[in-house]
Amino acid sequence: MLRGDTALKSFDDMLGEATLDMLREEGVDIVMHASPAALARGAAGAFELAARDGRRLGPFDCVLWAVGRMAAVEDLELAKAGVALDIQGFIATDRYQASSAPGIYAIGDVTGRAQLTPSRSRRAGGCRTGCLAGRATGTWITRTFDGNFRPTTARTVGLTEKAARERYGAANITVFRSSFVPLYHALTTAKRRCEMKARDRGSRAAHRRPARRGRGRGRDAAGVCGGGAHGATKKDFDDTVAIHPTSAEELVTMR
Repeated sequence: MLRGDTALKSFDDMLGEATLDMLREEGVDIVMHASPAALARGAAGAFELAARDGRRLGPFDCVLWAVGRMAAVEDLELAKAGVALDIQGFIATDRYQASSAPGIYAIGDVTGRAQLTPSRSRRAGGCRTGCLAGRATGTWITRTFDGNFRPTTARTVGLTEKAARERYGAANITVFRSSFVPLYHALTTAKRRCEMKARDRGSRAAHRRPARRGRGRGRDAAGVCGGGAHGATKKDFDDTVAIHPTSAEELVTMR
């Protein structure tokens, strides 16, 4: 049951569409625009969900809530220290991890930004390109970490297609896609497809600007996206001899 009309709404549209297709192929019924109003257990012990539009869904043996996370900062008494929270209850910070209170910084999940271990570590220390530890010691005073270009196990790196077109203009974005059945499934009954998409800021012929924006769904897609975090261009990917047999070798088939 989805509150909106797609899954993974904060990711690229392709991932949401592909995820719903995969679930339907597995026999899962998808209910759109079902904003929950109440959950009750019936006489037989099964759950029934009431939607705000009056629909009643169920019965269900079990229910999984997957509606996001909140920062557990209630016991820190941040208001007494002058630390402000944003509208969602996360600690508000600027690009240098500084809170509203002088001398107090925040990183990690409590800030609501890129709730991933590598991103947190990158902002904290142990890197050479802009971390809190580096600024504290006077090593890297002005460098920051651009969380937009972090690879994730959600099989993404960089901006979504919509965000890229909004930032750079639709005419400046070239989209490349590939859809295939990974070799892993050559002998399996289920032929699950892998979907890849990359965006290049610049002309298709020149390939001069980084193609650091990509999305993928399917086996090994997470590993494929890692290379996109290092400023590789579409031409760099086309010139690469990828490892066989992996989904990564299909990068060169994106058109």
